[in-house]
Amino acid sequence: MTDEEMLTFTDADRWNPANFGEPPPFLQDGDQLTIFFDDSEEPPLPEEFENLEKFEEAWILWETKFLHLVKNRNL
Repeated sequence: MTDEEMLTFTDADRWNPANFGEPPPFLQDGDQLTIFFDDSEEPPLPEEFENLEKFEEAWILWETKFLHLVKNRNL
């Protein structure tokens, strides 16, 4: 973009957050609203571990901790 083109911009050309709607509020402990997604309930990924055994240990721990998120173990 040239300097001349940049000089033609007005306030109306700026990014307006209202065009994108409200960010979804996420409740944190203590009912504190935040726009940052808490991914602490996400299951572990195999690539995060040195070997399959460590991944399986982490997976079992995750299933135990977040049983409400586990749909059907037999699938």
